[in-house]
Amino acid sequence: DAAIITTQDNMHTQPALLAMEQGYDVLLEKPMANKLDECVQLVNKSQETGKHLQICHVLRYTDFYSTIYETIQSGKLGKVINIECKENVSYFHYSHSYIRGNWRNSEISSPMILAKCCHDLDLLYWMVGVVPKKVFTMIFSNL
Repeated sequence: DAAIITTQDNMHTQPALLAMEQGYDVLLEKPMANKLDECVQLVNKSQETGKHLQICHVLRYTDFYSTIYETIQSGKLGKVINIECKENVSYFHYSHSYIRGNWRNSEISSPMILAKCCHDLDLLYWMVGVVPKKVFTMIFSNL
């Protein structure tokens, strides 16, 4: 049995902790929490109970990213020392989610770096399997 937690971003921690305490593995929508101490609580509870805690980083299961992963893992590219990625959030998605949608309200949501960029960070870590020494980001608008 498992619990699937898909509450609003700021409401992930308590249901996930309770589910693991009740003996359920947890599939948790991303981001896992908005605060570092809540992330630590979730990981600790998973270790304490022996229950799986899986975060919904779904992009790694697409054909596109799976192919990139396989290419990197095959060694065809040699040792990867730098990765640059760009995520274009379309005007429709941005206006629908971050202007009119739930993610416009920081009281109940998470900033874009958590809501969107957590996918990028997950993919990069998954693909090369090492903790980065340096992370750099910038944001700009064409508007």
